[in-house]
Amino acid sequence: LSEIGSVLFVDESFIDFVVEEESYISLINHYPIFIMRSMTKFFAIPGLRLGYGIGNKELISILSSKKEPWTLNSLALRALPVVLDDEEYISKTLTWYENEKKFLFNELQKLDFIKVFESSANFFLCRLKGYDSKTLKDNLLKKNIYVRTCEDFIGIDDNYIRLAVKKHVENMRLIDELRNLKYREELCNEKKL
Repeated sequence: LSEIGSVLFVDESFIDFVVEEESYISLINHYPIFIMRSMTKFFAIPGLRLGYGIGNKELISILSSKKEPWTLNSLALRALPVVLDDEEYISKTLTWYENEKKFLFNELQKLDFIKVFESSANFFLCRLKGYDSKTLKDNLLKKNIYVRTCEDFIGIDDNYIRLAVKKHVENMRLIDELRNLKYREELCNEKKL
C-alpha cells in the first residue's frame, strides 16, 4: 500500500458485536491502515452519530489537518462516558445478541427458498431461490417489514437480501411473514394447476 501511496480503509462499525473475530488494530503501526468504528450500532444511538477512527500517528495527523473543526456534537460528547461505563448494558446486549442471532439463523435455515450465510456481523446475507429481492421486499413492505436488497452490491445480483438481527418479536414476525409468503405462493400455484 505504501508503495502506491494508498491507505487501506477498514470499516469495523459492527466489531462490538463480534467477540470471536480480531480487529486490524495490531497492523496500524506497520501498514497505512485507517480503521473506522461506530458506536451507534451496538449502543443503539444512531441519531448521535458517534464514532471514531484509529490509525498510526502520521496518518491521524494528516487526517486531522483536513477535517472540519466540529466532528462531534455536544450530545454525543455527553453520551460517550455514559455508554462506555454501562457494563450491564454491554453484557446484556452481547447475551441477547448471541441468542437472537442463533435463533434467527436457525429459523432462516428452515425456509427452503432462502440460503442463509453465516455472518460475523449483526445481519445475514441471504440468497433467494425462486424470488428476486425486489419482489420479496415489496411483499414484505406491505406488512411494514423492511429488508435490504443487495442488487447494488458489487458481485451480487438481485437474488440476495440482507436481514438484520432485531428484537425477538420482530424476528418472529419476519419469519412468520416469510413462511406465509411461501405458503400463499404455493396456494396460488396449486390453484393455477
